This record gives sequence, structure tokens and C-alpha cells, in this order.
Amino acid sequence: MCLKSIKKVYHVIETALINLAKFIQPILVFLELFILPKVNLNHIKLLFGDNITGEQGKILAGLLKGGVYKRHKNLIFLTAVSGT
Repeated sequence: MCLKSIKKVYHVIETALINLAKFIQPILVFLELFILPKVNLNHIKLLFGDNITGEQGKILAGLLKGGVYKRHKNLIFLTAVSGT
């Protein structure tokens, strides 16, 4: 392969990588909007009615046992507390 051909191949690869980077950049920016929780969501305790607590994976059992927990009217948001 002559030097001229190698330069052409190099240029094609370089252009492809630049275009790929332009395509990936918005995806990386979008992914930065999300965070990974530090605890496994299945281990977060949920509070149901009648002070019944249950795990995320057992919502139906908690609702059947304790019913729905009514949120206080002045509460702006609920924070999840790890079971550990």
C-alpha cells in the first residue's frame, strides 16, 4: 500500500471518528441528567396505612395488609430512607 492510500484511509477513519463523537456527545449529556441511587431500590422501606412498612418489591402485599398511606396536606415531598 502506498503512502497516498494510507493517508486516504487515515482521513476516512478520522472523519468517521469525528462524526461518531458528534453523534455520541448529546447522548452523554442526556445521560448526565440521571443519577444512580446509592441504595438498591428494592431495599427501600415503604410506609403503608396503619403504620405497616414493606419493601419496594412487595407493594401489593403492603397495600392489601395496610392500605394506602395518606400524605399530609402540608408535606411537599417524601424522602426515601434506606433500610440499612
